[in-house]
Amino acid sequence: MSTTSGPTAAELAARLAELSPAVLAEPGRVRGELRELLAQTRQQGAAEAEVQALLELSRCDFYQGRYEDMHALAEQALKCSRRRGFTVLETRALNSLGLSALRQRHLPQAMEHFMAALRLAAHADEVSAAITLGNVALVYVQLDRHDTALNLQSHVRAVMQGADQPVYLAFALSNLLGSHRRLGHHAAVLDLAAQAIVLCRAHGIARFECTTHVALGRTLLDLGRLEAARRTATAGLRVARWAQDRESMAALRLLEGEALLAQRLTAEATTSLNEALRLSTAVGLALQLEVHEAMAHLHEARGELGRAQHHHDAVRTLRAGLPTPATVPPHLALPAGPFGPYTWAPELAALVGSLNPPAPLPDPAVSRDGLTGHLDRGALQGALRRQLDLLGPEDLLGVLFLGVDGMRAVNERFGQDVGDRLLGEVGRRLQAMLRAGDVIGRLGSDEFMVILPYLAQTDDLGLVTERVLDAIRVPFFTAGQEISVSVSVGGAVAPQDGTGVDELLSHADLALHQAKRAGRGGAHLYEAALSADEQRRRVLRYDLRTALRYDELRLHYQPVHALPGLDLTGYEALLRWQHPRLGLLRPTQFVPLAEESRLILDLGDWALCEAARQAARWRFPERNLSMAVNISQLQFAQPDFVSGVKAALRGAGLDGRHLLLELTESALHPDAARTDAHLAALADLGVRVAVDDFGTGFSSLRLLQTHRFDVLKIDRGFLQDLQAEGETRERAVTLLEMTVELARRLGLRVIAEGVEFPEQIELLSALGCDGVQGYLLGTPITPEAFEPR
Repeated sequence: MSTTSGPTAAELAARLAELSPAVLAEPGRVRGELRELLAQTRQQGAAEAEVQALLELSRCDFYQGRYEDMHALAEQALKCSRRRGFTVLETRALNSLGLSALRQRHLPQAMEHFMAALRLAAHADEVSAAITLGNVALVYVQLDRHDTALNLQSHVRAVMQGADQPVYLAFALSNLLGSHRRLGHHAAVLDLAAQAIVLCRAHGIARFECTTHVALGRTLLDLGRLEAARRTATAGLRVARWAQDRESMAALRLLEGEALLAQRLTAEATTSLNEALRLSTAVGLALQLEVHEAMAHLHEARGELGRAQHHHDAVRTLRAGLPTPATVPPHLALPAGPFGPYTWAPELAALVGSLNPPAPLPDPAVSRDGLTGHLDRGALQGALRRQLDLLGPEDLLGVLFLGVDGMRAVNERFGQDVGDRLLGEVGRRLQAMLRAGDVIGRLGSDEFMVILPYLAQTDDLGLVTERVLDAIRVPFFTAGQEISVSVSVGGAVAPQDGTGVDELLSHADLALHQAKRAGRGGAHLYEAALSADEQRRRVLRYDLRTALRYDELRLHYQPVHALPGLDLTGYEALLRWQHPRLGLLRPTQFVPLAEESRLILDLGDWALCEAARQAARWRFPERNLSMAVNISQLQFAQPDFVSGVKAALRGAGLDGRHLLLELTESALHPDAARTDAHLAALADLGVRVAVDDFGTGFSSLRLLQTHRFDVLKIDRGFLQDLQAEGETRERAVTLLEMTVELARRLGLRVIAEGVEFPEQIELLSALGCDGVQGYLLGTPITPEAFEPR
C-alpha cells in the first residue's frame, strides 16, 4: 500500500468527477490539472482513479483533434481496466479507442472496438450501451448508410431522455442532426437544432453546441439562406474559440467561407477559407479535403485557374491517403439486412434487439388536450395544486403562461388544420427543452402553461423564459410550409407572487398580458410594484439578445473635417439599433444594458468588423480617410482584443493606418501593463488610438502621462459652454486653449465634437484645433443615404 502523502483515492476520484463536465466545455484549460491528477493517482496507487484520469485526458485529445495521443491514452486505460476488472471503465476505454480509429478513418478497427464495448455493456449498463450505439451509428455515417445511423441515433436519444443525461442527450441530438441533414430532412434539422442549442446552453455543453451550429449552418446553406448560414457560423465560432475546439473552428470557418463565396464576397471568403485550411491541418485529412475543394471553387470564381489546380491536386492526394468505405470487408455470404452485409451485422442486430427501451405509456387517469397530447387546463391546475402542497419553506416554484403570437394570421393564410399542427409542434419543442419533472400543458386556444418546480433562485425563471423565446423564434416547417412565430411569456414565482393556485395563475396571466402590451415576442415576470421604466429595460434586455441574429443593428456615419479648410478626413461609426417595435434607438438607450449583460462584446465585435468593411468599400486608402470606432471597456479588457482588431482588418482587407479606435478614460484597463501592451500592439498594426470625451474624467492628465495616444477628442460639453455668456464662456475658451496647447506639446491631434454653430468653428480654428465634427457639418446617416465625398 502506498504511504505517499497527498489526496486520497476517494478525493482524487471526486475531483476527476468535478472536472469531467469541464473537459467537454474547455478541454485546453483542464488538461494541465488532469495530468497532475494522473501523476497523483499513480503515486497513491489509486488504480480506478488512474484509469478515469487517462480517459478524461483522452477526451481532451478527442475534442482538440489529437487522435493519435487519444489512442495511446485509451490503450493505457484499457490495459489497466482489464487487469483490475473495471468493466464500466473498460467499456469507456474501448469506446475511446473506437472513436480514435473512426476519426482516422480506420472503420474495421473502430467497429471491432465498439462491438467489444457493446458486448460488455449490453446486459449491464443501458446508458453505456446507448453511448456505444451512438458511436456505432457514426461508423454507418462513414459508410453512407444514413438511414441505419438515424435509427440507431433515435434509439440513443430515447434512452438518454429517459435517463436524464443532458450531455449524452446532446451527443445524440448532434448526431441525429448530421444524419437528417445528409438525408435532406431540412425541417427536422431546423427543429432539432433549436432543441439542441437550448439544451447545450442550459448545461454549458460547448462541444455539441458547436457541432449543432455546423449542421444547422450547412442546412441553411443547402436551403440558399446564405446570410443566415454565415451568421450561424459566426455564432458557433464564438463558442468554439471559447472552448478551444479546433475541429469545430475549422468546420465553422469552412462553412463561413462557403457562405461568403456563395454571396460572391470573395475577399472575405479567402480570409475564412485560409483560416479553415490552417486549422484543419491539425484535425484530420477529411476536413482538409473539404477545405481544399472549397479553395479550388474560390480560385475558379476569381479566375485564378493555376491556384485552383493546386487545390484540385491536393484533393486528389488527400483522397489517395484516406481509407474509403469500400475497404470495409463485407461478409459476402450474407444478404444485406438492416445493418448491411458486414461481418458484424448479425451480432449487432441481436444486441440492438435486446436493447429496445420500453415506450412510455400515457397515464389514462390524467386528462389531456386532444390537439397536443399535453395536459389540459384541469389537469394543469391539479398538478400545480399538488406541487404547491409540497412546497417547502425554502423552495421556489415557477409558472409560465405562453401565448403564441400571430396564430390568427397563420390560420387565415394556411388554414385551421395547419394552425393546429403548428400548435402541436410548438408544444413538442417546448417539451424537448424542459427538465425531467417540469410540467407542460395547453390552456386552450393558442396558450400553453409550464410548471417549473424546485427553482434554485428567482432569476432562473428569467433564464428559462429567455430559452423559450430563443427556441420558438427558430422557424417551423409544418405541412411543407416554413412558418415563423413568436411567443409572449408571462411568469410568476411561488411563494413570493402567491401560494394559492388561483392567485398564482392570475399573476402569471397578468404578466402575460403586460408582455403582449409591450409587443410580440416579449416577456414579463410578475412584480407588484414594477415601474414602467424597469419593465422597458427588461424587455429591451431580452430583445437585445437577438438583435444581431435578426440583423437589427446599424452603423451610422458622421463625417470628420480638418481645420482650417474643412477638408474631409474620415468618419466616425456610430451604433444604432433598429428595434422592431420601438424604432431607431440611440446607444444611450441600449449600450448600458449590453454592458451589464456582456452582450457588448458581440455588439462591439460586429461594429468593428462592419466599420472596417465599410471603410474598404468606400476606398478609404485611396482617399486617405480614416474610420473611427468606439471601443467599450469590456472589449478593451479582453486579452485577445488586439487579435480581434487584426482579424477585423484582415477580413476587410483594410490597412490599420485607416482605423482610429476611440477609448473613453473608463475603458482603459486598470492594469497599466496590459493597457500599454494593447496600445503598443495596435501601434504595430498602424492603428491609431484616441482618448474620447477628454475632460470628463477624473484623471485624464495622468492618462496622458502614463500612456501613449494619438488623438484627443474634446467633449461636446466644452463647446456648449462657448454659447454661454460672461465668465462661463471665458472659462470655456481658456480651457480649450490650454487643452489644444497641451496636445500640441505632447504631439497629439485634437478633434472637437459637437460643433453646431459657425462661430465655434472660427474659434476652434483660431486656437489651433486640428479637426471638428458635429451636426453643423453633417448628421450621422446610413451608408445607403449618401456616397462618401
